[in-house]
Amino acid sequence: IDKDMSKNTLLRYNSLVRTHIVPFLGHIKLSQLTAPMIQEWVKHLAYDDQRPRGYQLVASSVTALSGMIGHIQRIGGIGHNVVREAKPRIPGKRSEPVTIPTKAQVREMFQSSKGVARVMIHTAALTGMRAGEIFGLTWGNVDLDAKVIRVRQQLDRWNEIQAPKSKAGIRDIPIAPQLVEMLRRWRLERPPSSTDFVVVNRQGAPMNLNNFHMHYWRVLVKSVGMATETGRPLFHFHSLRHVAASLFIEQGLQPKRIQQIMGHASITMTFDRYGHLFDDGDQGHQAAAAIANELFA
Repeated sequence: IDKDMSKNTLLRYNSLVRTHIVPFLGHIKLSQLTAPMIQEWVKHLAYDDQRPRGYQLVASSVTALSGMIGHIQRIGGIGHNVVREAKPRIPGKRSEPVTIPTKAQVREMFQSSKGVARVMIHTAALTGMRAGEIFGLTWGNVDLDAKVIRVRQQLDRWNEIQAPKSKAGIRDIPIAPQLVEMLRRWRLERPPSSTDFVVVNRQGAPMNLNNFHMHYWRVLVKSVGMATETGRPLFHFHSLRHVAASLFIEQGLQPKRIQQIMGHASITMTFDRYGHLFDDGDQGHQAAAAIANELFA
């Protein structure tokens, strides 16, 4: 669709097209596609007796279809984007509270991890960086004196450098003194490498998520009892990003600042994901009373 689209996105779109779009809409010409058809397709995906799809999968399928039709529209192949005009209602909740490790569990991970796992876990839990952003982090973007990490790129599953997920992903993140000292030590301990990446594997090569999950994450969570009997982790590594966000909220950071640190494209995204964690205490009652006092004065 887009020459600048990442391989991850293209791979996901191909899967959505093959599995959730073509089987239901592939026989219909674009010129004959209507808004009611789009809504019926969405309902079918969500309520399929054999295989009901969740909100996120349906939303991703709608986005993929809209993106493809939008591309055809831009090159003059069709006059309008029926998906965008239809604005289909997707059944289900936009987001649900995420399940994250407790502080005690995070402390146990901190204490039990070493090497690459130690750097990854501490960086994710203390900065909220995405895994790909940590893999793509170079020493040139780590200012230990200023206590700042500058996110400027990420590494995908093929170990190719990509731009951050969105423009908001380009950001500077303040880091704690403990993380500064850990990174200082890691810079001396890190396996020899011809690259400037902060995180590398035992051979000094760039790391990716599959490699990290298989050789580091699964081993760690199993060793600390955070895996099922079959060895499946109770938490995905991405949950540490949510840990960071929840701790920022707990410390009273303003939502806009949290949005900036997390690299969310909009404040809406921050509230959709973490709004349930913001506790205003008794501020709601205080505000209501103050407003009434003003109006009844």
